[in-house]
Amino acid sequence: MEVPSRKAHSIQIFKTCAALSQLGVQVVLVVAKGRLSPQEIEETYGVSPRGANFSMVEAKRDWRLLFSLRGERTVFYTRSQRWARLAINTKPLHRRPIVFETHRKAGVFKNDPETGISEPLERRKRIEWIFNRADGVVCAVEETHRRLLSLGVPSLHLWYGWTHRGFEARGEGLSLAYAGTKDLGVVMGAMGLLPGLRLTVFGGGEEDKNRFRAHNVEFADFLPHRKLLEKLRDYSGFIATNEGIKLADYLTLRGVIFAPDLPSVREILGKGAVYYSFGSSESLAVALKALFSQRYRVVLCGHTVAKMDEYLWPEKGRRLKGFLLGFV
Repeated sequence: MEVPSRKAHSIQIFKTCAALSQLGVQVVLVVAKGRLSPQEIEETYGVSPRGANFSMVEAKRDWRLLFSLRGERTVFYTRSQRWARLAINTKPLHRRPIVFETHRKAGVFKNDPETGISEPLERRKRIEWIFNRADGVVCAVEETHRRLLSLGVPSLHLWYGWTHRGFEARGEGLSLAYAGTKDLGVVMGAMGLLPGLRLTVFGGGEEDKNRFRAHNVEFADFLPHRKLLEKLRDYSGFIATNEGIKLADYLTLRGVIFAPDLPSVREILGKGAVYYSFGSSESLAVALKALFSQRYRVVLCGHTVAKMDEYLWPEKGRRLKGFLLGFV
């Protein structure tokens, strides 16, 4: 990963590192290129790593970095398959435990078991190779967690999203937002069926603006994560199309969430969402009509608040810290 980054996983990485550093863990974040000061991390991601416990190192694709990190109680914790393979292959030399983080469902590409979107067999074999050789695995999905435990692989079930207090949505009425560009065709199809609703899409590029034109949809420019959360507070409803990290942002905002009816999504949101059939504009349009009911909105927001507390930053980090300490 290069920093600064627009990738969603960079949000999760910085929040994880900052949480562990706040809990007294000495964190060295290895990046491909670039650096961010603690002030820049605060401004971009809204979290503050404890300075004495946090540092960044540029790897520049140099595998020798694995041997430069000091400390007897060191764990290599990574979500990169490339770095995981390097660490596993050189473990006889560096002799440090390796913990791999995965968002895969049942060991295959993230949407495969639920939607039929598959992954090439070679890549599936690669990640299975890591699962079988890592000292431990942190799993975002319960199904993968259970399977690894059945195989004797030490595993922790911990979703990668982080929520925060103090960002409650203040939007009223029928204000709707979507943060992202994936499956935008499904979202735009639903909006075409509901001319009385207005939607703002955050993150869409010029190509999306030219491809999807609708009188009730506005495209906003990309914003750093902290500024995006502030902007999203002006809305009352939020659309998701998968189990991605935006669900954590929507929970943080405590608004009405419209999400695809997939097991991995229900695992995260529980009763805190209005569900629709994955990939169906018609089903999403029906779900969006819930915004017209004030009473329904109040009930949904109550469930959202309850789920938000499960993923709070930095408290959720205590479970991860405890799991990592089991290897040193």
